[in-house]
Amino acid sequence: MTINCRAWCWGFVLLTFIFLSCDEGSGEKKRERGTDLPAMDDLTFRNPPADFRSFPFYAINDSLGEAEIATQVRGFKEAGFGGFYLHSREGLITEFLGDEWWKIMEAAVRAGREAGISAMFYDEDKWPSGYAGGIIPDMTPDFRARCLARLFNQTPLPAGAEVIARDSTYTYVVYTAQPGYDIFNGTCYVDLFNPEMVRAFVKTSYLPYAERFTRGNGSARFAIFTDEPHVHARYFDKNTPHAGLLSWSPWLEKKFSELNGYSLRDSLALLFTEKGNWRQVRLRYYQAKALLFEESFSRQISHWCADNDLIFTGHFLGEDGLEKIRDRIGNSMLHYRNMQQPGIDHLGLSIDDRLITARNLSSTANQYGKVKRLSELFGISGQNINFTDRQWIAGWHAVLGINHFCPHLTLYSMKGARKRDYPPTFSYHQPWWNYNKKIEDYLARIAHAASIGSYNPQILVVSPLESEYIKGSGEWEFTAGMASILEVLQNHHYDYDIGDEQIMADTASVQNGRVTIGAMSYRLIILPSMLSLRETTFQLISRFYRQGGIIMGTGRLPRYFDGLENRERLEELKKMVILTTPESLTRELASRIEAPVKIKGPRAGTVWSQTRTTPKGKLLLLFNTSRTDPAIIELAAEFPGGNPMVWDPASARCYRLPAKSTSFSLRMEPAATLWITSGELSRNARVKAPYYLPGETERVAVLDGHWRGKRLDPNAITLDFASYTAGNGNEFSAPEPVIAIFSRLSEHKYKGPLTLRYPVLIEEIPSRCRLVLEQPGLFHSLKINGREFTFSGDGHFIDHQFISADITPFLIQGKNSIQMTLDFFPPQPASKDPAERYGTEIESIYLTGDFAVSGIPLNPMNDSQRNRTGNFPPRAVHRFSGFALTAEKALFTGDLTPEGYPFYAGSFRLSHSFTLDSCDRDYRYFAELPDVESIVSVVTVNGHVADTLGWPPFKTDITRFLKNGENILEITLVNSLRNLLGPHHHKGGELVKVGPGSFTGAGGFPDGRGEQDWYDLRKQKKNTAIWSDTYHHIPFGILDTVIISRSRQNPEKTSRR
Repeated sequence: MTINCRAWCWGFVLLTFIFLSCDEGSGEKKRERGTDLPAMDDLTFRNPPADFRSFPFYAINDSLGEAEIATQVRGFKEAGFGGFYLHSREGLITEFLGDEWWKIMEAAVRAGREAGISAMFYDEDKWPSGYAGGIIPDMTPDFRARCLARLFNQTPLPAGAEVIARDSTYTYVVYTAQPGYDIFNGTCYVDLFNPEMVRAFVKTSYLPYAERFTRGNGSARFAIFTDEPHVHARYFDKNTPHAGLLSWSPWLEKKFSELNGYSLRDSLALLFTEKGNWRQVRLRYYQAKALLFEESFSRQISHWCADNDLIFTGHFLGEDGLEKIRDRIGNSMLHYRNMQQPGIDHLGLSIDDRLITARNLSSTANQYGKVKRLSELFGISGQNINFTDRQWIAGWHAVLGINHFCPHLTLYSMKGARKRDYPPTFSYHQPWWNYNKKIEDYLARIAHAASIGSYNPQILVVSPLESEYIKGSGEWEFTAGMASILEVLQNHHYDYDIGDEQIMADTASVQNGRVTIGAMSYRLIILPSMLSLRETTFQLISRFYRQGGIIMGTGRLPRYFDGLENRERLEELKKMVILTTPESLTRELASRIEAPVKIKGPRAGTVWSQTRTTPKGKLLLLFNTSRTDPAIIELAAEFPGGNPMVWDPASARCYRLPAKSTSFSLRMEPAATLWITSGELSRNARVKAPYYLPGETERVAVLDGHWRGKRLDPNAITLDFASYTAGNGNEFSAPEPVIAIFSRLSEHKYKGPLTLRYPVLIEEIPSRCRLVLEQPGLFHSLKINGREFTFSGDGHFIDHQFISADITPFLIQGKNSIQMTLDFFPPQPASKDPAERYGTEIESIYLTGDFAVSGIPLNPMNDSQRNRTGNFPPRAVHRFSGFALTAEKALFTGDLTPEGYPFYAGSFRLSHSFTLDSCDRDYRYFAELPDVESIVSVVTVNGHVADTLGWPPFKTDITRFLKNGENILEITLVNSLRNLLGPHHHKGGELVKVGPGSFTGAGGFPDGRGEQDWYDLRKQKKNTAIWSDTYHHIPFGILDTVIISRSRQNPEKTSRR
């Protein structure tokens, strides 16, 4: 938690093979067909078509209106999106799959068509997929999720438990999930092993889309997204202690018996204890689990979609580690081979520890000829994710072969808890929204590049997933070992795929000294540290060895074959394998197989590559994995057909490389992607100039001291503390977080009158001040400083439903209070009525207008969660204990947060003068921003816009705007919703993973730790794990001296940023 048919002739060609690619694991493999794309021309490079653009999760999460949907969809087009996935999300009030729902779906499809972008669908209400908003588990208990639980014999059985075996210590029960889960609308999860249940799900959640939108149109234009389906044993009675849980279903029992010829019930204890042939039993159990989940869910739905002109896409739960894959979904690669458009999930502001996830996807797609590979990315990164962060994460995906980006997420509404729904939001709510097309153009360019041609890796790394199946307690974990091998190959620029043993058993062969899997063939096999190997894999390796193939081992060789220890097989394997270590792997590889590109330089290992070939030439994709440091590299590679060109997606410019050379020097900015083409692939490039490394610069002016400043939007303060009284009493509590008041009243299921009193300190009354309420219709009465106020809002702030009204005449100098009375209804998340699930959403209120916000400063935080990663430029987090409204000033040192704008969300213009005695025509002049904290910085010189900067280098050519004498440099800084909406009170300061719990003290994903009664602990002044009353705000502004520099022009070269 896709494709728009455009009038580009080559686009129609691309769509044909994308959507008609192989849809099942056992069917015919088709070669990756990216070679059908023509050479990238200047038009498609500068303005890529919708097919390659991002398709965000469109979180439809309120009472939905057709006009509002149409307005927002038009905004998606203007912001650079190519389409969107209509994703039912927390907060939805419109009945899921009801009559109004279908009117909204039709309105969204119509609005997308009119805007020239594509509406795509989603198969569930929220997630995980399978329960159809509660419809499926209510059909019959047979459709409900099950698990196998091992209980001590004295443990009372919970409702839903059926005893299937006992021994002297344990009782083994099959537990059927019971209704009552909030996340499932009061129902429960479902048994995805059950093909009949899956058929019911398809009939409920897929068929209506096909009937309305796809059947009979002759081509698959619509995709439908499945989100985190799984067979994880997690739905057990929370009040019953257990000694182990495992996935279970009567269908899994049947599958196991079919595959192995005996009943799994005879060996239940061996799934938990390490006796006898326990490894073989577990291996066969997990193999049966993986195959059944694939057959019942992925293959069945994929076939149905293919027959009904839908594209099956999405991702599964727990793809980011072998143990998670084993427990949650069995085998991720088996699912990918079935989907027409397979995908993964990439959460958080990080690219660390994700290689296996991405390579499992791209390897399967390579082998099964699936060109389009999806990633749901950017989710939980927080509101302050910037354009460089998006470059970084998307570039990582592109170089690993993933080329369809689904940003998480774009909110329909931000009212209530919706604004805390795993931010960021990519939507009109953000101050930087009008600049979003700039980064979306960049992402579309790299997605296009990653789709051209075919990938031809020479190396196959065998997955140790089945070693994870049979490992015992205390035995090593295989994810880290596998990841270390992949890191070595990436850092030394080898192209490779991962081989899954089930897929190899189904499809692999040895031909002419190469291992062939579907569309791919490999010259060398690497075995990471492994405990287990299939006999079929051993036989494949043996045939490969006999034909001269190279097999390398980087650690412990497997001693179990098909789950049984076999020393004879191990000795045979040792004779075939060249043993090495991850540290010495590249030395051993270098003497046997040549990397397609050689990169040298101090930071060569941080630059990753992918080589793609077509009959018309080569495309070499390069990505700088460092988020902070540029890399100057020496690159050597063969470029058949000559005519090498560098394509820079950041500037949409092409540069010519020396025609007869095979070695080049390149500079790659932090997080940057570049690519080099040759032959006919370069023919249609509009060449700006020869490529050269940037020259040395000299300073001609330093803009230090104060900047003159002017905000371009209303200032704001978030009032998130209030006193309250429940019932008809007049005794108010001490001020506490509004979100804590909501949590306490909800826990106690309070229903009745509620009065909230928000305090605000005003040192100087502003000339204009407006009160912003999210749902003003909730309130019976409103008083400001004791005076009745009739709220007749005539404006809005941030969200179309955040209504504002002028309250300036009601304000006084000193302490002010804003008091509101309403009827409170507690949320009933398990209710069948969506309107009851969210209760009365009391929230922070906002003041906006012409004022400054003065904070009471505390020592800044240097060890924020973000700083501790080491991946980002270090930023101290501002800490405040309270605020007051005061007068604005005109001069600033650069960081606006502590100078009156800690909650500001908008654009702010800073200006500074500098003097040039003369502008030398032999030089080009630049404005350099060494350290700026904003999403976008618009640079203007003497009234002329020079550039809009969103990523490194924060440097732009200003030569043609300069004059002799005094010049005026203006920088318009645009920030995000981070300082307005938070999270403000997390002890981590600035986070890299943000969820709803990050705004409270309750914790949960992704915070983990926390306390459900945090609001009472806070009131008792006890320590809490993540909550702090202190406010944490990030900098906003110019954090280092701005420089005017110059470099000498070379008459043979045109300057390049």
